[in-house]
Amino acid sequence: FTLTDNGSSSGTRLNGRQIRPDEPVPLSDGDEVVLGDLGRSGVKFRFNLIADRKAPAKFSGSADDRTIIAPIRSDDKFKER
Repeated sequence: FTLTDNGSSSGTRLNGRQIRPDEPVPLSDGDEVVLGDLGRSGVKFRFNLIADRKAPAKFSGSADDRTIIAPIRSDDKFKER
């Protein structure tokens, strides 16, 4: 899996570092991704690979944060708008 910022106005961060627009970077299990500005309506998530699809996913976070856990299919494409 790779992550690419398509020239967004607020940028994309991978593990706390801003990534360059239009340069794909590889994602590793456990990477933290921030899309946009969290102070406005940005999104923060942790990329996790599931080795055994039958095993339950391990989620973290508290109920009062804005974390959304979304299932990932092989045809999903993440793209910041």
